[in-house]
Amino acid sequence: GDGSELTAAYNALVALHGLDISHQSEVDEATATLNNLLNSLEYKPADTTAAKAIIEEANAIDSSKYTNYDEVTAAVKKLQTKLGLDIRYQSEINSAVADVRAAINSLEKVGADYTSVENAKTNVDNKKAEALSTYGMEASVLYSNWADVETAVNAVVYGLDIDNQTKVDTFATNINTALSKLSFNSADYTKVNE
Repeated sequence: GDGSELTAAYNALVALHGLDISHQSEVDEATATLNNLLNSLEYKPADTTAAKAIIEEANAIDSSKYTNYDEVTAAVKKLQTKLGLDIRYQSEINSAVADVRAAINSLEKVGADYTSVENAKTNVDNKKAEALSTYGMEASVLYSNWADVETAVNAVVYGLDIDNQTKVDTFATNINTALSKLSFNSADYTKVNE
């Protein structure tokens, strides 16, 4: 209730202070009453509003996009063990909420997959090798628009994260498109025309 019963029991025990041993049973009874009331106290539940909100936030994150999402998972599990605690443990709950926030704030994105770019660059190397082995000349001499291939290769930006995968895939597409549009240079007829 409002604590008045507990206060009354405490005051009753205090009132018996200083009595002689002939009143021991009254002191023992008042002590037992106070202890029973203390033992039956129920603490208010802790405020778990922030805890529940941050757990919901953490669960909404796409874990596949982060290299260290396991840190968030561990922090959430630790917090979940504290959800049933009472008000005496509020600071522990608040600390666990802060740990989840710190884990979320330190998430590191997975890098984009550059396999398609590397494959496209292999196609470029193969085209260079073919120009030398089949025609005996550099690709930049053989093809009138080889500069377009070099421009596409040089446009690749490395180190992008998974949120930029489409951009990385576009780099590969641009390289392969430039390769597919290669045109031979015109033959040199200056010797014929002499």
